[in-house]
Amino acid sequence: MNLKLRTQFSLLVSALILVIMLVVAVVLFISEKQFIIKEERNSQIALVRNYIHICEESLPLNDDLMIINYSDMLSRTDESVAYAAYLGNDNKTLRSRNNKYIEHLLEKSGLRIIKNIDLFFQDYVGPSGERLLDVSRPVYLNGDIAGIAHVGMYQDVLDRKITAALKTMRNRIALVAVAALFIGILGSFLLAFTLTRPINKLVEGARLIGTGKLNTKIEINSKNEIGGLAGEFNLMAKKLEELDELKNNFVSSVSHELRSPLSYIKGYIEIFLEDSEETLTQKQAEYFTIIRKNVSRLTHFINDILDLAKIEAGQQSIKPVSGDIGRLVKEITDFAEPAFQEKKIELKTEFSDNLPAVFVDEDKTRHVVNNLVNNALKFTPEQGCITVGAKIAGPGFVAVFVKDTGIGIPANALSAVFDKFRQTNPEHEKVGKAKGTGLGLAIAKGYVELQGGKIWVESAGMHGSGSTFFFTVPVVK
Repeated sequence: MNLKLRTQFSLLVSALILVIMLVVAVVLFISEKQFIIKEERNSQIALVRNYIHICEESLPLNDDLMIINYSDMLSRTDESVAYAAYLGNDNKTLRSRNNKYIEHLLEKSGLRIIKNIDLFFQDYVGPSGERLLDVSRPVYLNGDIAGIAHVGMYQDVLDRKITAALKTMRNRIALVAVAALFIGILGSFLLAFTLTRPINKLVEGARLIGTGKLNTKIEINSKNEIGGLAGEFNLMAKKLEELDELKNNFVSSVSHELRSPLSYIKGYIEIFLEDSEETLTQKQAEYFTIIRKNVSRLTHFINDILDLAKIEAGQQSIKPVSGDIGRLVKEITDFAEPAFQEKKIELKTEFSDNLPAVFVDEDKTRHVVNNLVNNALKFTPEQGCITVGAKIAGPGFVAVFVKDTGIGIPANALSAVFDKFRQTNPEHEKVGKAKGTGLGLAIAKGYVELQGGKIWVESAGMHGSGSTFFFTVPVVK
């Protein structure tokens, strides 16, 4: 699966953020859990110390009621407190009114053996099977141990408090983690978009240069490495444009310089052949005829180069008029009919009914149709068939097509058949004809696009599968 760089970067950063958030959440949960447990234990210790403080203040005053009231108050106000009691060395018992736990406590003599210990925590099971935590400490009077203060707590209530606190804390962590993850993913996509946008501009610039638009310039103002790459890209494009202009000027100059001498040579040969027809031997006449044909071929090639140079330079003008595309195509096929008969190729025409009038430059459109028909003739063997026609191609356009049963075009060459100087592979050479210059389809493409249409080819890609060339022309609005 091929993913765009922006998607890959976003997914990578999102995965990294997710891992970091999971690790942070786990570490935070563990640390908060320990903190909550520690705080709960400190709360228990503080409660017991307050109770001991009340006991130590009440004993010198013989104010037993203060201890009893405070014990009851603890049991009523704190659901985790099961009992609070003071057990004196003189067997005095001051306690909350929850007697069942005190009686049970008195039976657990082991709970009272805590001398010389600050706070003593001990778990045991109550009379009804409930789990209890007893926290006790000696109570001093005048430096001596006067008794022991006990505070009993429901272990299940303590666990429930810790669980509730952990749940609340876990929900908060999850909420913060989700929010942070969302913000992080959004930020990663924004960052990826920011980083890949100039890269996409470079890709688009390279694509435009690949199509021949050498004046393409990339506008990237960043001062980082991508900005430097864009600067080098623009410099490269400028150099390519200069080289292409130099090449075009050279080709145009050479073509102009060659066209006049070739015209003279062709003219003098024709005059010579007319005046010396009776004095030339058959061999000499044959040689001069070959020279005349090659001069004509070279002149045609030079004219094609000049036409293509004008198209690429934007100097080729068109003169569109309203016309009948069926009539125009029929003129070409009628003119080429002798060539079809000579090569024993069947010619068919297919025109849709009620074709609308088109707005085209007739000379250039004739050139395009003629080029496609000639190519079909070159690549179609004897006993083959070529179909030429026109049909409506969506709103505003008519499509002209030339379909042959020739040798076909390889799949890997379909995208490049309209490039200048492009030739087919050796195994797909023209049938019984000399090799061309590779400029005809490039000029045809230029003429079609000048008129606002497009041109393309379809072929199965197998030898002998044939090809179909299409081009569109605008209808009269």
